[in-house]
Amino acid sequence: MKRTTANQYMSQYILLRDAMPSNGSYEWVSCCTCGMMMSRFGSNSHAGHFIGKGLGGGSGVYYDERNVHAQCHRCNEYEQGNGAEYYPFMLEKYGQEVIDELRMKHRLRRPHSIDKYGIMYREMYKELKKKYGLKK
Repeated sequence: MKRTTANQYMSQYILLRDAMPSNGSYEWVSCCTCGMMMSRFGSNSHAGHFIGKGLGGGSGVYYDERNVHAQCHRCNEYEQGNGAEYYPFMLEKYGQEVIDELRMKHRLRRPHSIDKYGIMYREMYKELKKKYGLKK
């Protein structure tokens, strides 16, 4: 399985996980950093990382779903993750202990098993769609 496929499955899962139920639909997500509403199917919706890959190109938390949330294109790309707003979001959602754990795991820079993560997130996405009764 290719890295892009694993990343795509993870993004689909994160955006569905973060979607809001509205009239039986889970189409809309809110950017975790600026609050902008967007369709999870649109090109503006990203699965943005609190801690990115880093200069070494790897991270022990790249596929840790606590590290990834719905984020708009502007915050994720142009604002480079909008860390000034992402940190308070993480602090409120998980607390300082989880942030510290993610930072420690990031420094370990474990190699990714792309096949493992691609298969895992594909199955998790399918299960979540089934749970929500979604076809799309």
